Amino acid sequence: PTLAEFIARKHAVLAKPDRQQLLLGVASALWYLHDTDPSIVHSDLKDTNVLVECCSSGSGSCGSPRAKLIDFGLSRVFS
Repeated sequence: PTLAEFIARKHAVLAKPDRQQLLLGVASALWYLHDTDPSIVHSDLKDTNVLVECCSSGSGSCGSPRAKLIDFGLSRVFS
């Protein structure tokens, strides 16, 4: 699901470690893009452009969520 769908399913109640994990994932993706040579700027960061991958905890629920940045249609390359 996208981050928007993931939050809607959880009724906007996410445990602090899950929020931190998702934020860290988005920040890491942006750091990677900005650190490349030439740099890439996403230009359209929003909750619908972040996918959430649920790493199974074995109990059928979403274990630790991982954020994946998508939709690079408006991205720009800076040299």
